[in-house]
Amino acid sequence: MAKKIILQVLIISFVLTFSTTVFAQETDEVLPDAGLTPASPLHIFERFGDWTRLNLLTFNAVRKAEVKVEIAEKRLAELKAVVESGAESAVVERAEGFARVRAEAAEGDLERLDTEGRNLDSLIAKFNDLSLKQQSVLEGVLDKAPEHAREALNRALESSRKGLDKSEEVLKRQVEKNLIKQEKAKELLENNIERLKKQLERRSEHLEEIAEKSGEIPPELKERFETKLKILEDRLVNVESRDELKEVRKELKEGVKDAASTIIKLRARHELKNGEGDELLRDIERDRFDVAEKAKRAIVEAEKSIIELKDKIARYENDGKAIPQNVKELLANAEDHLKKSREAFDAKNFGEALGQANSSLRNSNSAKKSLEEVVKRSNESVKKPELRADKKSETASKPVAESPASVVVKITGNGFEPLEVKIKKGGSVVWVNESGLDAWPASAVHPTHAVYPQKGGCLGSAFDVCRRLANGEKYEFRFDHVGAWKYHNHLNPSMTGAVVVME
Repeated sequence: MAKKIILQVLIISFVLTFSTTVFAQETDEVLPDAGLTPASPLHIFERFGDWTRLNLLTFNAVRKAEVKVEIAEKRLAELKAVVESGAESAVVERAEGFARVRAEAAEGDLERLDTEGRNLDSLIAKFNDLSLKQQSVLEGVLDKAPEHAREALNRALESSRKGLDKSEEVLKRQVEKNLIKQEKAKELLENNIERLKKQLERRSEHLEEIAEKSGEIPPELKERFETKLKILEDRLVNVESRDELKEVRKELKEGVKDAASTIIKLRARHELKNGEGDELLRDIERDRFDVAEKAKRAIVEAEKSIIELKDKIARYENDGKAIPQNVKELLANAEDHLKKSREAFDAKNFGEALGQANSSLRNSNSAKKSLEEVVKRSNESVKKPELRADKKSETASKPVAESPASVVVKITGNGFEPLEVKIKKGGSVVWVNESGLDAWPASAVHPTHAVYPQKGGCLGSAFDVCRRLANGEKYEFRFDHVGAWKYHNHLNPSMTGAVVVME
């Protein structure tokens, strides 16, 4: 009987996994059919099918990484589908988490397999294709998405940008080690530049249609458009400055010039000012790109950005606000890239110096944005718990209720703090991730996720974040069932805690 049930589950999983009829999007990108999404309780069979395909049907390490990319593409289709269907924010969060985890797993494989000295031209091509589809599809979905879905979608869009950066960095190393031939590197870079250029041209037309109908373009749409222009600009600068791509650069010259002209025209058309960037692009147009001078100026900009970031951090700390771990990591990364940039400049390796300075600038700018967003969310989501804590300290001599309506639990490198909390029925717990790593609070003790009686989560219980909780992020859950409810960190099962819910 048990064998029959397992066989039926496998059949369902295979059907769901391999039924990937493709359809063209409005963006001209092609995705698998979304099929079952995280909105359905049967979505667990989709994920079981993924596990089966990866662990029982695929053996080659590079091919496994390619399968992860294919699964991430399917998850992207699911994310698009749940947003367009008007799903609630918890479903969108789960869908975004599933999509991001798969893409990040493939990105990790890309890095690891490169260090093993494998030829990754096919994997890089697939990963680039995924990242470019994410850029185009998510932009289109964001335009129509309700407010509650936008944070998750913006997070996914940022992840795709980082994916493009990572794949280009790996490609550079593969060329340097002669694992990928110059002709293949040219093909990969040319494809990225051309597709980004076409996406930007379509996006420009869409913004003009919006302006014609409503009289203006919303600021957030213009900001996303400028960010994407910068993504293409970075691709062009990398081609022009990297010594490893010197031979490829000759073959790509006309395409790079054309893309530079396109960025300048689109910025002018939409009244977007970027004096430094446009000057750089005009130098590319006119074959006057002086990599040494650009590196020198980029180092100065990176230094200035780090100073501004440190000033923001100091002001937040003076206001008594905790600085999220990911902001500290981004600052450390920015300083590390700046140090490497200076060293490369002193060694007259100007292409490397420019690349490292730009990486430093991206990290410090991301930290500024993250700091502003996270602190804003912190003020909104834990305002009441903080007020309760202040009131408790002021009235320490008075009796205090053992079961408050809401409490905060910190996720640290040492575990959950405090390990056990007591709340009233109907109260909530806010988990704040300060561990320096991703976390995943979930009901019961691993591998069980289904002890808390309220159903509806991704693995059985509604008490389950159902995704990786990044540094600085928060997860809030309301407890309506009296009892002592153990929970764990799904990404580190030895980390456990308990919530005691009282009448």
